[in-house]
Amino acid sequence: MTDLDPSDEVEARETSAARLAELTADHPDLHARIARHPVAYPELLQWIAGNGDAEARAVAGRLLIESPPPPPAPGSPRVADGPVPAPPAVSPADGGRAPRRRRRRALGVGVAVLAVVAVAAAAVLVVPNLLADESITVAELTSAPEASAWSIDGPSGAGAEASSVVRKGSTVGQDEALISWDVTQTDGTTAPWIALVDTVDGEERWSVPLDPTMTGLAPAAEGQRAGWWVMRPAMADGSAALVLLDPASGETLTMAGFELVGAPSTIDGDLVVREVATNTIQRWDIESMSAEWTVPVEGETAPLVAGATLLFGTRAISLDDGSDGGWAPASSTSYSVVDDRLLGVRQGGEGVIFGVIDDESGAFRWSIEAPSDTRLLPIPTTGLVAASSATADAAEVIDLDDGATRLIAGVIASELRGLFGSESAGVVAVPFGDGTSVTVFDLDDGAAQFDLALQVDGAWRSIIGATPNLLYVAGGPTPGLQAITADSGEEQWTLENPSATSYAFAVWGGNVVATRSTPLAAESEPLAPLLGVQ
Repeated sequence: MTDLDPSDEVEARETSAARLAELTADHPDLHARIARHPVAYPELLQWIAGNGDAEARAVAGRLLIESPPPPPAPGSPRVADGPVPAPPAVSPADGGRAPRRRRRRALGVGVAVLAVVAVAAAAVLVVPNLLADESITVAELTSAPEASAWSIDGPSGAGAEASSVVRKGSTVGQDEALISWDVTQTDGTTAPWIALVDTVDGEERWSVPLDPTMTGLAPAAEGQRAGWWVMRPAMADGSAALVLLDPASGETLTMAGFELVGAPSTIDGDLVVREVATNTIQRWDIESMSAEWTVPVEGETAPLVAGATLLFGTRAISLDDGSDGGWAPASSTSYSVVDDRLLGVRQGGEGVIFGVIDDESGAFRWSIEAPSDTRLLPIPTTGLVAASSATADAAEVIDLDDGATRLIAGVIASELRGLFGSESAGVVAVPFGDGTSVTVFDLDDGAAQFDLALQVDGAWRSIIGATPNLLYVAGGPTPGLQAITADSGEEQWTLENPSATSYAFAVWGGNVVATRSTPLAAESEPLAPLLGVQ
């Protein structure tokens, strides 16, 4: 026991690892600060990366990337039993290569930074994340799996499993996914249900019916605080709602309706919304579902959240209290947020300047001058951005932390189907030419390792996930799931799709599942809407 305030304990260097575990269990609001403590051990970071709020997951995920966890020593402290379960021991797969440490230097491959890079302010493109959470990795499948290790026909208690259809799934933690279902009732109407499912064994933790007016259910947790989930379904009348769920039972704790401009942003578990009816930007405390502050605005622009600052038009607003942020976004600069960094592209001279901007001052932390015809293409979850110009003979992959060139490659294809990166596998895949193939590069030395065809016999396929040893590729002329080695491209095994016209492979909760994407014909074999791959 201690008389210190928990917040002070987190800042004290003498706080022990065991005490940090206790604080993690009792104080979810301190997770991000706990992760930064010098004695926060790998197992604790891994638990926070999978269970903390958005900021905590990002902090812990980055620390794990920069310092991959070694095998735990005997007797190393773990999170105490109770509200926070003890995390499993984590070590690299036997015989495999461990996740690589991010390098903070140019690769020295013979071309200076920016020698061939160009970018246009109007052409900045943010590519959606291919993986739901950078701290979630696909379970290692070293031998050929089967797509019927477990199956789910529909949510329990719905009374109409045969008519249930998987609507969407979303990773919410290691080995856990929220899954929404459309369930046909006995009177012929359709109602939404939501379930929490363990994607290792298919066990349903709970399933609950939701308001039938929720027509566009998005099961992803928009934010987390005190262990509560916030979802943003669309409503039948065209408005949006924020729904607070208890993850232990699925009980709807609170629901509030909004007319939103853009999706809400998550800040330390709170929500920042642009509300049409009141013509304001508001920060909402999701525990009380009340506005902490309200700022009147003009126009229909969606707010952009970067660090501790909110950008709206030519205004920078403090997220702490809604006051003036101390600097004004330049009208000549285009802003976007990429992997928690504020990326700016500013017109200058005959070309543009791009780089990462400090959200508290508005100044560039680093910047690069470039011609004006290049696209900036963020590589999901890696903290890297590819800069490619149609007038140059090469493209560069740049580290957003310091602007250093990580690798130099051929001109990137306009088709972005193959843009993919994985820190755990230590690779980045970039499409070239007509976009029908990608080259896989080693992130340590920038060397091209192998080419991977994305179009085979006229059929497309894509990389859906990675482990330290394998890349998982889904689709193709005979739709299925293929595992190839991350460093050589050698095929390890292939899993046939159980129903090629109806199923698609996806990564939920760090595991591969087969989801029924279209209804089966009456004469077809009655397969479940959701199948486990093990």
